[in-house]
Amino acid sequence: MNLTQLLEMLELDEPADFEYVESFADIVENDEEIGEEALCELFAETDPETVSEIISHYFQDIIEVLEDEEICSLLEEIMYSLKALIEDEDDEQSLYRFGEELARFQTWYSFESAVYCVPVGEEDGRTLNLRDAVTQKRLEKIENEEYAFDFSECLDYEIEDYILDMASVSRERDAEMADDEMSEDGYMYDDER
Repeated sequence: MNLTQLLEMLELDEPADFEYVESFADIVENDEEIGEEALCELFAETDPETVSEIISHYFQDIIEVLEDEEICSLLEEIMYSLKALIEDEDDEQSLYRFGEELARFQTWYSFESAVYCVPVGEEDGRTLNLRDAVTQKRLEKIENEEYAFDFSECLDYEIEDYILDMASVSRERDAEMADDEMSEDGYMYDDER
């Protein structure tokens, strides 16, 4: 898939129009693998701050749905890694790494990951990719049927150490911004009194 095809799939006229969580979801949940070259071309012309916020919203929504400590912790690390790469405007290699890591995440999330899913009270289940397991988890309330999910086979996703170091900076930045927002809203922490 090249940039033109990617923009067409996302229903965008140009990369600068990439402003919504739904567009990010269309990338990572796509039934076709999207190459890193097309992703690099797309994100080279987007606003890094907007993309970072979109990544946060997308991953936080998944984390709220899954409610499993181990898989949620992994997804949070992936989120901060992607945010750190897109936010790093000083290093030209970071954009390439962002495209590479996003393509790798999409392949893992929508194709390679394995979650065992069993309806509660039954013995036989089925294996889903993580994308479909998230969908199944969302459907529990609608279908009024509860499932047990085993995410243990998903936990082998590796993130390079230097990207994890960058992610820790992104995590700290988010924590500082949250503190600033709390202060602006008039809330005060106990130690500020």
